[in-house]
Amino acid sequence: MVIEALLTIKKAERGAEEDLKKAQSEAERLLEGAKRKASELMERSEREARDEAEGLLAKARRAGEEEAAATLKAGEAEGRKIKEKARKKTDRAADYIVKSVLGK
Repeated sequence: MVIEALLTIKKAERGAEEDLKKAQSEAERLLEGAKRKASELMERSEREARDEAEGLLAKARRAGEEEAAATLKAGEAEGRKIKEKARKKTDRAADYIVKSVLGK
């Protein structure tokens, strides 16, 4: 009877050790799966953030180019006005000089 009890205890201990090893193996498998999933989520998040940043940068670049083009166009128009005013004043100055020299 004592021997049977000891054998039963020994069998229970082996079963407990096997259950413990299985539980540890399962825990390691779950941990690796969680690590892999976390890594995939991080990579996806980084990729999405990078894509969004690139999109915002492109949008800002386009807006800057449009603003620069508008500023250039306005500057060219203002330059043409100034040239036209200068040309008119040059014509009047030339007429004035001619009249002054000729006395008319």
